[in-house]
Amino acid sequence: MAGDLARLTEIANRHGGIVSISDVQACGFTRSWASLRVGSGRWQRVHRGVYAVFPTELTWEQRAHAGLAFAGRQAALCDHAAGHLHGLISTAPDVIEILVPHSTLLTPPTGLALRRTRRRFAVVGHPRRTNLVDTVLDLADRAKGETEVLDMVAAGAGKGAKPDRLLREMGKRRYVPHRALLKDLLARTPDGVESPLELRFHTNVLVAHGLPLPQRQVRERVRGYWIRSDCWYERYGVRVELDGELAHPGRATPRDVLRDNDVLLKTGDITLRYRWWHALEGACVSAAQVASGLSRGGWEGEPVRCDQPRCSAVREFGTLRGTLWG
Repeated sequence: MAGDLARLTEIANRHGGIVSISDVQACGFTRSWASLRVGSGRWQRVHRGVYAVFPTELTWEQRAHAGLAFAGRQAALCDHAAGHLHGLISTAPDVIEILVPHSTLLTPPTGLALRRTRRRFAVVGHPRRTNLVDTVLDLADRAKGETEVLDMVAAGAGKGAKPDRLLREMGKRRYVPHRALLKDLLARTPDGVESPLELRFHTNVLVAHGLPLPQRQVRERVRGYWIRSDCWYERYGVRVELDGELAHPGRATPRDVLRDNDVLLKTGDITLRYRWWHALEGACVSAAQVASGLSRGGWEGEPVRCDQPRCSAVREFGTLRGTLWG
C-alpha cells in the first residue's frame, strides 16, 4: 500500500493515538487497510470511522480525542468534559459532551453526548474545548440549584473568568436559566460593595425567617483606622459581615481577622461572616446562627419557618441554643 505511514503516525501522535478514516485516506490508505489493522489486533475501532492505533484500553483524554474525531472538525468538548479540562471539575465525566453546529446530524455512540447549537463558539486547547467563559456559563445553565451555579462561577473566577466578561457573554445568549442569579453573583457596585449579596441576605435570611433588621453600613474608628460593618445589632452585640468575593470563597483576609478581633476587644461584639452560599441554599442555617447570636445577646425571639419546604431554621436554632450555651 503506497501510503504515507510517517504522516499518519504524526497525526496519531498529535491526537493521543487516535485517527479518523479521513486521516487514513488523506495519507493514501484505504478503509480496507484500516480494517486489516483492526483485524490483526494492532489497532482497535473506537467509533464508526475512528481508530486507536494501539490495542490497549483508552485513557479518558484519548476517549475525548476519539469523540472529537467522530463529531467532526467543527466540534469541541463542552460542559463537564470542557469543565474538567479547564480545571473547574475534578472528576472526569463518564459521558463526554461535545458541542457541534446545529446542522450536524449524527447519532452519538454510547459514552458520547452531542450538544447542537446555532451560536458561534470559540475553541481553545488540545483536545479542542469551549473557552473558559463559555464553559462556565454552559455549566451554570445545567446546574440543578443555586449552590451549583455559585460553585461554577466561583470556580471560573478562580481560573480567571472575569465577571464583566461573563456578563457580556451571557448577554449574547437568548436562554439563560439562572440569568437573574448570575447577574446578582457577578454584579458589583462602583464602591465595591456586594449589594446583590446584601439584598439576598436581607431577603432570604433575615426577612424570610422573621429576624430583627440591623443597622447597615455603620462606620466607626477602631485602633486608628475606620471600619464599616455591613450589619450591626448594637443592642445584642452582634455584627454581620458579607463577603461576595467569588475567587476566594470562605476565606477572611488578614485585615478582616484583625478587624474582627479589634471589634471584639473594644466592644465585645461578635462578628458572623457569610458569603454567597449562606444567602442562597444555606439561608435557613444562616438564619438559625444569626438568631442564636442575637439570643445570646438578649434577644427573646425565635426564627420562624420560611416558605421553603424543608426549612431547618427552627430546628437548627434549637440545636445551637442548646449546644452553645444551654
